[in-house]
Amino acid sequence: VCNIYRSPNSSKENDEELNEFFKLVNTTFRCKRIFVGDFNLPHINWQNWTVCLADESASKFLSCLRKFFLFFVHFQSLFKMHLYLHY
Repeated sequence: VCNIYRSPNSSKENDEELNEFFKLVNTTFRCKRIFVGDFNLPHINWQNWTVCLADESASKFLSCLRKFFLFFVHFQSLFKMHLYLHY
């Protein structure tokens, strides 16, 4: 289980490192993995897995999810949207 927080002000380099982290974990470890986090990507429509606006970070993150994860669960708490990724 891994908990991740991505700052809303995340740099492009940090976003690329996050995607590389997912790639590394998914190619290195064959055990079941669960990622829990607040990724702060408001331009992703989680209902249909699309990016609502021209947002390169959101597009790349969504592409990474499609490649490495079998499913995800998202829910909105009182103030935030949470995303659980499972492989």
